[in-house]
Amino acid sequence: MGFPVPVGRWLRGEFNYVVNEYILGSRAQQRGIFDRGFVNELVARHQAGEDHSERLWALINFEIWQRRFFDGEETERVPNPLSYAISAGGVAL
Repeated sequence: MGFPVPVGRWLRGEFNYVVNEYILGSRAQQRGIFDRGFVNELVARHQAGEDHSERLWALINFEIWQRRFFDGEETERVPNPLSYAISAGGVAL
């Protein structure tokens, strides 16, 4: 069964940069695969408290997949959440 993971809360908070990069970012939006207005509204509704974490998680993974297999981007170029948190001063080691 597993345990619940607070992805929705993370995407509203400390990992919001992932939404900004992989869903709202220019590269994802320029692909023209998804309706920009719908996606922006989905993100806004999630930020307002509705739970759209499963849809957002799917969009994030789809964009990472696009970058890896269509754009030929190496996996090392995908932002590392820990390095982002450290550079933003959010993690004390």
